[in-house]
Amino acid sequence: MDELEHLSLQDVSVVSPIATEHVHRYELAREVFGKSDVRRVLDLGCGSGYGATMLAEAGLDVTAIDNNAEAIEEARRSLAGFSDCDVQQVDAVEHLETVSLDEYDAIVAIEVLEHLDQLESAAARLSKFADAGCTLVLSVPNSKYYGEENKFHATDFDLRAAQTLFDAIGDHELIEQHPAEGSMMLGPEVEQPEDERVVLVGNAHANSAHHFIGVFNCPGFASTLSARMAFLAAPQHSRYMRVLEVANRRLWHENARLGRELTYSESDLSTKRGSAAASELRRNEADAIKYRDEEVTALYEALEGTHSSFSWRVTRPLRAIKGATRRSGT
Repeated sequence: MDELEHLSLQDVSVVSPIATEHVHRYELAREVFGKSDVRRVLDLGCGSGYGATMLAEAGLDVTAIDNNAEAIEEARRSLAGFSDCDVQQVDAVEHLETVSLDEYDAIVAIEVLEHLDQLESAAARLSKFADAGCTLVLSVPNSKYYGEENKFHATDFDLRAAQTLFDAIGDHELIEQHPAEGSMMLGPEVEQPEDERVVLVGNAHANSAHHFIGVFNCPGFASTLSARMAFLAAPQHSRYMRVLEVANRRLWHENARLGRELTYSESDLSTKRGSAAASELRRNEADAIKYRDEEVTALYEALEGTHSSFSWRVTRPLRAIKGATRRSGT
């Protein structure tokens, strides 16, 4: 997950994983609003306005706000052709606290809440909107789980923190957004399929999702989802990469420990300098043990996921036959 404050119009015009994830969330919001008899929508933290434009194209009256002057200028250019849309440069929390609870039918906040210094105040006000019947679509990144360091974030979320935030706002349905990998073969002349969305297969673990989306006041919507992505995919890549990250950190600390052992002789360890080195070695060894434990936990989780996967269950009879054959020596 890249370190960005907001995506520009150019960013979302390029086919890339990060652009696909952002656009996909607004597509989901648009579908939620279509099921909830929504007309007036607040795009909270609209950034460059690409999402607000998607909502406006669906016939919704959109108020797009952001506190970033450069982003707002982009949003105004993007929404210039829509007479029913309003673009304002204003603080998100300030706007929530000053408008009446019946001002909007729906509020969408895509990758916004993690940027707010006054998150509790925003959550309290969003809760009042939810209680008043306003439909909410809110998303936050799983940045804490992945150890993301983003200078634009005031809060880093994982699954538990996202659930705590959404619970504080009100009754909701939680949707996980996973990255996807797949395979596509195209001939020289291929017609565009009417619907590219297919059922996701494989192991989708909630704690390793890239983003968490809370949908408020649209009951039953999550049950209509059948893992919507643009490709047939098995979302195991991020978990695998997480295991590699933990293993790499462990290797780095182990190499540092061995390097210091070679650098300092036995006589050095009796000096003040050597004592400091010994303390550093002990700290590095403790870190190495910590990361080793994380690696083992991650490997166990990945193994559990594999054993519960569809492909593992389907091939179980074949593995049993192979095992029996080896044991019999035939």
